[in-house]
Formats: sequence, C-alpha cells, structure tokens
Amino acid sequence: MCRQYLFLRTLTTAAFGALKNIFADKYLSKELKGEVYKALILPTLLYGCEAWSLREDLLKRLRSFHNRCARSMCRVNLHDTLRHHITSASLFRRLGILDIGSYFHNRILRWAGHVARMPMSRALRQLLTGWVSHSRPIGCPQMTWGRTLENALKSKGISKDFDEWIAIAKDRSKWRQLTLSIPKPPDA
Repeated sequence: MCRQYLFLRTLTTAAFGALKNIFADKYLSKELKGEVYKALILPTLLYGCEAWSLREDLLKRLRSFHNRCARSMCRVNLHDTLRHHITSASLFRRLGILDIGSYFHNRILRWAGHVARMPMSRALRQLLTGWVSHSRPIGCPQMTWGRTLENALKSKGISKDFDEWIAIAKDRSKWRQLTLSIPKPPDA
C-alpha cells in the first residue's frame, strides 16, 4: 500500500505541477480552481483507494499533500498560514472542497455498498461476509480494510452494526444519499 501511495502521489504531484499555471492564476476564481482540482487531481490521488487499509500515518501524508495543494491554489504559503492563523478549513471553504478524509471515506462507502448489493454467490460478497474460524496469531495488522470501513461508517454517522449498514446499503437510493452526496462546505 505504501508503495502504491508513493507512486500515486508522484503522479498527482506531476499532474498538479502541469496545471500550476491554472492554479497560480490570480484572475481565476478559487471555486473554479477547486472544481479543476476535484476533477483532475483528486481522482489521480485516490485511484484505487477503495481497497486501501489506510493507516493513520498514510492518511496524515494524504492530508499534508491536500493541504499543500489548497495553500498553493489560494496563493498562501505555510509562513502566512502560521502568522495569520489561516486554517486549512478556511482554505477549503474558499475553494469549495472538503478535507481529504471525506473524499476517501465516500469512496470506501460507495464500494462497500456496491459489494453489499451483490448476490452471495459472488466472491467479493463472500469475502465481505466471510469468517475465519481459526484464532488470530499474536499481534494483529496495524490496519485492516474492515477497520477502515468502520472508520468511514463512523465518519458518516452510519451504524457500524453489520446487519444495519448492509440493510441500508441494499437500498441504493438511500445509500447514495448517505454516502455519495458530498455536502457543500459551510460558508465562512
């Protein structure tokens, strides 16, 4: 996962650099820059994230990159943010974007809902609902996909109880309403 993240971040950095003229243009609106960022940069950065078991240190790296891009699009450097107490949330509001965790969790939940609606004969669905009867060896992975899913469910206020969220996910329109709709950032 770490190698894939580093590769994607390198690609995303290159894509962001290629669009630097757009993002640094003081005559373009910040909202337009945010839309370009959401359309071209975020999909590259989050490619395949539905299968990631994202540890906190990697999420911190994602946040760092996302915040750096937001500062760049708003033409604010790190020194200014510290001196004038400019928060990342205020930069996100200016650009009309959300924090990276929201985008990541939406993708995880979208994929989980898709798998939950599959028939039990599909291998992916069997993996989602499967149970290993052997005891776990001493120690455990730092982060599993199940724990990542639990964090995503928690971030959206959806019950972590398996039967409850599966029942909601089976109703595609309700699931879409809960997970896919990204709320507009509140006005400052």
